[in-house]
Amino acid sequence: MANPRQTAIASIVSTKHKLDNLDFRSTHVKDLFGVNVFSEQVQRQRLPKPVFKKLQETIHKGAPLDPSIADVVAAAMKDWAVEKGGDTLYAPVPTHDRCYCRKARHLCNAYRHR
Repeated sequence: MANPRQTAIASIVSTKHKLDNLDFRSTHVKDLFGVNVFSEQVQRQRLPKPVFKKLQETIHKGAPLDPSIADVVAAAMKDWAVEKGGDTLYAPVPTHDRCYCRKARHLCNAYRHR
């Protein structure tokens, strides 16, 4: 009798994957790597210059994130992700986790309004 690990391995091995969705002869891997990353180049294109500079200070120098730019960065990231085919919906939170989410939201709001 196979144990769960052996069953999982057998399932993986027997799965047929479609591997011809990209032609690597015409598309170089460097053109694909990092294409779905909100990179510095994308940030520069999508963020206002002062917001971009403050964000770069946070990323490169470890400066605290300025709360005044957080919403601008989040909105730019969301718009960029939706344009790339991302979904703005979140997974529903199980009932037993809702109290933790409320507490976390309260703590975040308290921190934001200090």
